[in-house]
Amino acid sequence: MFGKFIFKRVLCIIGIAGLLQACSPSPSEVLPGTWQVDSAYYYYNGFDYTSTSLPLHETYEYQQDGILIVRNKEEQKQMHYQLQDNALAYRNAQGDTLSQFQILHVDANHLVLKKAKDPVFQGVTAQDRYEIRYFSKVDSR
Repeated sequence: MFGKFIFKRVLCIIGIAGLLQACSPSPSEVLPGTWQVDSAYYYYNGFDYTSTSLPLHETYEYQQDGILIVRNKEEQKQMHYQLQDNALAYRNAQGDTLSQFQILHVDANHLVLKKAKDPVFQGVTAQDRYEIRYFSKVDSR
């Protein structure tokens, strides 16, 4: 009797967790809009650094049609973006990959992207180097 009660509780909790996961919006639903870089975290083989003094007013506008416009005070760049599961790629007009990111977190107001970086020293295989960028949504497109 007690075992059935525990089993039903566990089954209920698993069901609720599955329902909550199914209800969370996908990256393709919340990514469109304008995002501003808040900070970036840099990691290299145990050494890390967090920067909050990034280019002022740099924004990333993800449009529904797969166009990305990156703006800062002096310039504006346009490229394409592609989402696949939790992977985000920036591409030029010819389709060549410019940058690739792993989406660590995205919701209606926050975006966290991780970018693997190339090793500093060629030929040394044990180099762990990456950057994590934190964004806040500027609008709610």
